[in-house]
Amino acid sequence: MRLDTLPAHRQDADLIELRDGLHHALLSVQPDYMELRQATDWLVPIARLSDPDGKPDRSGTQVQQELTAFLSDIDQQSQSSSRLGTRFPR
Repeated sequence: MRLDTLPAHRQDADLIELRDGLHHALLSVQPDYMELRQATDWLVPIARLSDPDGKPDRSGTQVQQELTAFLSDIDQQSQSSSRLGTRFPR
């Protein structure tokens, strides 16, 4: 159920106050959520790059090069985030 539909079901001051409080709480954590979501989205490709299953044999150096290239891409993408941008040494 969406927050904006809560009062439509029942006009109640407490319900409206609850909706407004939840809306404010969600807005306050949205930037953190977005950054966490982005960081989480990077973990899947990192795991795939590291996993040897279904790939031709690669040396440790090749895996390292692929991972380094991906981390470089992450570094570029994270430039606009003060927190994510500081996670990867330049």
